[in-house]
Amino acid sequence: DVLSSFVRFVITPAKIRQLQNKIVSGNYSETYLRNINNQLTAIFNFAVNYYGLPSNPVKRAGLIGKSHAGTMKFWTVDDFQKFIRHTTNPLYKTSFSILFWTGMRIGELLVLTYKDFDFDKNIIHITKTCTRLFQKNIIGPPKTPKSTRDVTMPLFLAETVKVYIQSLHAFEPSTRLFEITRYGLYKEMKRVSFRSGVKEIRLHDLRHCHASYLIHRGIPIIAISQRLGHEKIETTLRTYAHLYPQDRDIIIDAIESDPEIKGSIKGHGQ
Repeated sequence: DVLSSFVRFVITPAKIRQLQNKIVSGNYSETYLRNINNQLTAIFNFAVNYYGLPSNPVKRAGLIGKSHAGTMKFWTVDDFQKFIRHTTNPLYKTSFSILFWTGMRIGELLVLTYKDFDFDKNIIHITKTCTRLFQKNIIGPPKTPKSTRDVTMPLFLAETVKVYIQSLHAFEPSTRLFEITRYGLYKEMKRVSFRSGVKEIRLHDLRHCHASYLIHRGIPIIAISQRLGHEKIETTLRTYAHLYPQDRDIIIDAIESDPEIKGSIKGHGQ
């Protein structure tokens, strides 16, 4: 209660806005600004969930930066297969595979334990995330309430994870399976991208790769939104709207390709 009252009194949305304006005045990229904003949001979410802070002042202050700069870069499935063949370390191979084939966030991957996997149903339970602050890992609830979710795994991914877990000689069911950092993943991804000859993309872009793959497979946007753990479907639409076909009206295509409609029009014409 004392901490909550202190934070409420000292750190107001106006104070956060002053800090944001100071940061924005620096020579930083839009994505770096958004990353700072996300880190601050996570810190105060932790205070809201565990220390009784009534609201998050960062959310009330508004966003800074952009979630992605310019055109998103994606790997196709062929690109990823080429990349993963050159990834020899089981720890990294399994981590990259989970990120590409589930679309989960990096922080959600880093805190996965054996208890989070249900291999009978091939499901991963996402109930927490990891935020790096002052060179320490802070484990807390996922980014938004809807980020707490179950993500299904294709059979081949479940087998990859099983093989990796079997290679661990000793572990506790509640300890982290992937003892790595974001920076470690980034360095390995950069190294293997160069070695395999695939174009370099950001680590976070693996999440976009998964969403792009689902969109092109015709998965409904609401299902994609739920799988990614977006709080609102508008977030999914806003982020990936440019991936949907714009040159033809898919609604008219659906109507005109309906065989019952064709038969009815033909009969009417006669």
